[in-house]
Amino acid sequence: MTAAIYGLSGEYFRRRYSNLAGKLGFAELSESRVKDLSLGQKMRAELGAALLYEPKLLLLDEPNVGLDENGRTAICEILKQGADNGMTVMLTSHDMASISRVCTRLAVLDGGKLVFYGSLDNLRSRYMPINTMTVYFSGSVPDLDDLPVRKYSLEGNSITLEYNSNHITAAEITALILKQTEITEIGIHKPDLEELILQIRGEKWDLSK
Repeated sequence: MTAAIYGLSGEYFRRRYSNLAGKLGFAELSESRVKDLSLGQKMRAELGAALLYEPKLLLLDEPNVGLDENGRTAICEILKQGADNGMTVMLTSHDMASISRVCTRLAVLDGGKLVFYGSLDNLRSRYMPINTMTVYFSGSVPDLDDLPVRKYSLEGNSITLEYNSNHITAAEITALILKQTEITEIGIHKPDLEELILQIRGEKWDLSK
């Protein structure tokens, strides 16, 4: 029926259906009645129907409801591929991990009011710019007393620093350490979207320290 509504040719329909059914895992549901499907199965089939004709604009409300991790990953990959091919995807969700993987622009609502619109990096910069960086080195212990970091700790051949990314970058920290010793590994933790939402709701960091 979907193919007829959008005037899809038989060959195009079969190719798209096979591709989406394989990725979303609903091929075995073709003979099932809708009322017999689980919530997750319905979500997979409905998303497949929506994507069948390759829309230019796709609006989704909580598309991951009822899905397991494999289903959420499959949907993220399909949406990212569609976006790369020119499709605009607008979705509302409480699944912060999926939003981070799919969306390049975020709109954050608090109490029905728009409190932020922009990229994830800009959201971090505005609400939670404190990053944690761990540097593993082999050689002499570097002197970091002149670095504008919140704090740092030394343990064996590793240094862990907390720094405000609005004041200094990881590249600048790395360059200074490299002048003093050899770096073997670097790890950086940036606040994820869930932490940022908590920050907006009032779980404030004391940035004065």
